[in-house]
Amino acid sequence: NVVTPGYVKNNFPKQIGLMTGIFAVSMNLTAALASGFSVKIGEWTGFGWRGSLGIWLVIAALGFVVLILEILFNKKNSGQPKTALGTSGFNMFKSSQAWNISIFMGLQSLFYYCMVAWLPSFLNDYHMSGESSGWVLFVIQITMIPITFCCPIIASKMKDQRIMILFICALMFGSTMMFVFLKSQWIYVNAVIIGISNGLSFSLSILFFSTRTKSSINAVKISGMAQSVGYLIAAFGPPVFGKLHDWDISWNTSFYFLSVAVLIMLYFGLRAARNKYVED
Repeated sequence: NVVTPGYVKNNFPKQIGLMTGIFAVSMNLTAALASGFSVKIGEWTGFGWRGSLGIWLVIAALGFVVLILEILFNKKNSGQPKTALGTSGFNMFKSSQAWNISIFMGLQSLFYYCMVAWLPSFLNDYHMSGESSGWVLFVIQITMIPITFCCPIIASKMKDQRIMILFICALMFGSTMMFVFLKSQWIYVNAVIIGISNGLSFSLSILFFSTRTKSSINAVKISGMAQSVGYLIAAFGPPVFGKLHDWDISWNTSFYFLSVAVLIMLYFGLRAARNKYVED
């Protein structure tokens, strides 16, 4: 997850948008399938949660086999020119652009985590059944997949992506206000809005790692920084969202919290979307 953006930049410099799209879709699709089939896998294997976790040993083993074949293939073609990632002494934590990307990454993840973690609870309070809540989550996830693929391809052809940031934040802000004023009315429309905005924001965050760096090794370094700092920020989202519900059982204050997060995300997103490298 951290090194792949650098790998993409290093090996597919003219296809960064396409390969980032494939990478981002693979991540989201695999995560969605894992979430959906975990219980069934546990029942099928007869080992419960141990089976649900243990199945990943098989996936890891398959990945290991592919890696070994890649290494052996490269040895047989050692005459072909290769490009190494290299090294870099650049301190990513001293770059304002790196912080812009990291905070944008964190806040867009915070929005998504709050929605996914608490969606069954607040929809239940809005008088929707658990099964219906599951379908709402399905709509969100299925909407994200094509958006996550297309966004990097389009964004990589743009000089900067500030118009895309404005669009993303407008959708997210509108989504929170729909929950405040409409509750569960138009919920599937709102689910599509959430899916579009989160698909765009996530894939754009990943794309920034490649397009806002001058070298592959720095793409790896900003990926590591942004995902460390970003997911640390995101981790605070669901607990705060839930605590605000303890103070205001209508959930409105919780959604106001998300709205403020989106406005802050807009500021850092506009700065991250400028045509400026982290090394500048």
